[in-house]
Amino acid sequence: EIRNDAGEWQTVSWDAALDRAAELLRHAPAEEIGCLVSPRATNEELYLAQKITRDLGSQNIDHRLRQVDFSDQEAAPLAPGMGLPIKELAQADGILLIGSNIRHEQPILGHKVRQAWREGARVAAINPVDYKFHFDLTAQAVGTPFEMLGVLAAAVKASGGKLPTGVKALAADGVEKAVADLLDKAERGVVIFGHTAAAHPRAGTLRLLARRLAEQTGAAFCEPPASANTAGAWRLGVLPHRGPGGRAIDPIGLNVREMVEQARSAYLVHDFEPGADSLYGPAMRKALAAARTVYLGAFDTEEIRSFADVILPLAVAPEVDGSLTNADGESQTFLAAGTPPGDARAGWKVLRVLGNALALQGFEYTRIEQVRAEYEEILAAADEPPAKTFKPEPVKVPEGLQVVADLPIYATDGLVRRAGALQETAHGLEPEVRLAAEDARDAGLKEGDQARVNIGDDRLVLRVSIDPRIAAGSVWLPAGVVAFDATAVTCTLGEG
Repeated sequence: EIRNDAGEWQTVSWDAALDRAAELLRHAPAEEIGCLVSPRATNEELYLAQKITRDLGSQNIDHRLRQVDFSDQEAAPLAPGMGLPIKELAQADGILLIGSNIRHEQPILGHKVRQAWREGARVAAINPVDYKFHFDLTAQAVGTPFEMLGVLAAAVKASGGKLPTGVKALAADGVEKAVADLLDKAERGVVIFGHTAAAHPRAGTLRLLARRLAEQTGAAFCEPPASANTAGAWRLGVLPHRGPGGRAIDPIGLNVREMVEQARSAYLVHDFEPGADSLYGPAMRKALAAARTVYLGAFDTEEIRSFADVILPLAVAPEVDGSLTNADGESQTFLAAGTPPGDARAGWKVLRVLGNALALQGFEYTRIEQVRAEYEEILAAADEPPAKTFKPEPVKVPEGLQVVADLPIYATDGLVRRAGALQETAHGLEPEVRLAAEDARDAGLKEGDQARVNIGDDRLVLRVSIDPRIAAGSVWLPAGVVAFDATAVTCTLGEG
């Protein structure tokens, strides 16, 4: 469908919709084009999306929709990964979880940690929530996001490591010594940097400290991919600073946060719902609505119609052929298990035809294997990017209640969010705010009240849940369930 000049939606043929999409993108200046891509897209879709964007002359492309700090991106490896084969995690004898509810984030990895624990491994955690694990912890620190930085810095110092300028080791009641000791004494230590850590407002600094602790103690550093194909998106260059295979980009384009805060005049949006699949919520919707936006996606919602100018329907993953890159960096191919309904098409085919409609060269593929062969040749020649030094800015603890943007297990994508049976379980969607009893008392709130949550420019009214597992001084908000701008870092509470 396309939005006509009168602002009305009009059903048209595929050819007409693609011509309109090409017209909107072609008429925008190269630097004004932004491309936002789901990290759940197949390798073939990721490769073609970045190829279209760069052939149009833009480097403004990103897949890191649930990340707000990009300060260390140029110091990152070719792709986040495990640091050791997945199967070897079960043989670890000392494991530290940082910002990770691993049982829900990565159930298979959580099972490997449990296997290691049952064989005698000691496990510790530094988290913003007292998560319920299926293994026991030797040591644990539960604190606000910025208290997590202090505890981890203290652990680095306790292990004999050097702290970067601007990061102070805060008092941690001896937990830091237990964490350092656990890793120092481990023969096969592992530091796991989780999804909540990756969404931290100072993720770059947190990651630097985690890596430094791993290096100091001889542990493997593991950063499990945050979504189904995060590893593929990194390797295939769906980034503003690197192309496929880690090729350096100069000048660097805009990341997702910059594309929201410095709105472009045209966007290509590939298969995600801004309010549920990003940490930018209403701010992203506003930027997309003010621009000419071409949307490729599997779901047709009021939110999408509020900002899109062209909607091109995609088939969902079980209905298409494709491939994904796993946490070990291996490509895994799959075949369609069903036929797409109605006018829905495989994403790689839509992008291929869109490239032709834009009169770009090199989009004459007739089979998915041709796309795969092209990017696999690039990846075969890829090397790790040159190591760049990351120097974090001094850490300043913000005033107010710090926001923990967590992602419930059944809010991770559009399919599970719409799965009625999953939502009826204890882990189903609940649009609520969780906080410690003392913070609720200070705000004049009690269990079951309606609270007004002011976060940045967003004003939410949510049910209050008093939860002893939440660190005092912070509030827990369910990303994927509630749309909000997590760049605000802190929020205030009042009666709803």
